[in-house]
Amino acid sequence: MKKNNKHSRKFTDKQIMIFTAIFSFIIVIGIILFALKDNFKKDKPQDVNWGEIDEEGEVSTDSSYNEPVSEIETYEDSNHQLYKRVYIYSMGISVLIPDDWEVDSSNPDVIYFKNDGTNEAYKGTQLVLTGTELTSQKIEDLPYNMYYFIRDNLKYEKNGEDLKANTYVTNATLLNTITDPNKKVWVETSNPDIYEEYEEKPDVEGIWEQKDKFVAIEEVGTVRMDSKYNSKVNENVLYDFYYTLKNNKEYMIAAMSTNTFFDPVAELAKTTFESIEYIREEDGAPIRDFDKKYNIGNMSFKIPSDYVVSVDNDELFRAECRDFTKKDFGIGVSIYKRKCLSDMDFEGIILENPVYAGNLLNAYSNNKVSDLIGEKTENEIILSFGEAETISISDKNAKRYNTSLSLATRGTELDVKSERSYPHNGITYVIMDKENMDIYVVSLTYGMSNEKTAQKYARALTKTMNFK
Repeated sequence: MKKNNKHSRKFTDKQIMIFTAIFSFIIVIGIILFALKDNFKKDKPQDVNWGEIDEEGEVSTDSSYNEPVSEIETYEDSNHQLYKRVYIYSMGISVLIPDDWEVDSSNPDVIYFKNDGTNEAYKGTQLVLTGTELTSQKIEDLPYNMYYFIRDNLKYEKNGEDLKANTYVTNATLLNTITDPNKKVWVETSNPDIYEEYEEKPDVEGIWEQKDKFVAIEEVGTVRMDSKYNSKVNENVLYDFYYTLKNNKEYMIAAMSTNTFFDPVAELAKTTFESIEYIREEDGAPIRDFDKKYNIGNMSFKIPSDYVVSVDNDELFRAECRDFTKKDFGIGVSIYKRKCLSDMDFEGIILENPVYAGNLLNAYSNNKVSDLIGEKTENEIILSFGEAETISISDKNAKRYNTSLSLATRGTELDVKSERSYPHNGITYVIMDKENMDIYVVSLTYGMSNEKTAQKYARALTKTMNFK
């Protein structure tokens, strides 16, 4: 019988064509990988978008952050001044502010707006937004809580010079409590230091009273503001202040003017105050690109490229977001490097060293704090920190702390007089580089209302760190 040789060959023509195509594809891929080999080095890529970072450090570009939305985005007042709504995440509010006015946002907890000169009605007029965390919610105390800030920190700019209200005194006769008689709320009044409103009476024991809804306390007056450096430079400044509170935080709107006609000042203050809407932080804002590389000692790290750097040398670094329209406004990075004398430094002793706290304070570049406490600041600065969490950063042993920076009390003047003079909340890492006997203290600081965003940024920052 004759054999059928139709399928006796090892490969058919079709199979040979398929194998040839696969082999060619592999060669092409190899050439591409060889050409791009430099792109796979450890320090690549330069652009780092960490997206959403969970507690375990896993990275995802998804985010459940909800952008606040207001129905009122722009407004024009009776003086034909246009206002635009902005979202100030460090303070946890959105608010209408005069459009195109000059802005000083170097301090995330105190933002200044100055008339740009295009609207004659607001000549010499300036607006200030500030806030602070409250230890007491007693309504009557709101103006007095801000006393030291107004006297020692509030400024009015004239010809490039900052004038201060050193003669300011809170006068009870100038205070007007504003309530809404059309909205009734229930308030538990047994503890005057706690003020919380409820639309319906809670079913719990207490001394409950039904009251008109609290809106704000307004203070109107005139104060002489002087230059520290030139006694001849002073102004009698008209002011209209609004004080209010929300979620254990106090907010102050301050409109000031040297114009003798008071109505524009009142219009500016009222419009801005009544536009306030409160932002709930949710899970924190999405992280921006950490796309600019810096070095301190043997450590490299990255931060967003538009952060403003105020100090950058081999032992100290400070940069921060100063764009108040960004979601990470109020977040900054401070790094202090020193030689490690013993393992005790790494165990947290360094945080008790007043020299480190002084270096942090110097990194914030706030001259007013130095003016308040003098040149020898070390013994009057308190760096508070919680329990350490042991972690690893770039294969180095590290510890993580929640920290805050404050001033010691002097005499009868409480440290609240300057608590808004510098970022005082932080997430701090102490990193031990035993190979070089160096210790790095890295603090990511934040404003009073963006702690969750700061936690994500702190974890992202550690992921950019590398050691030589």
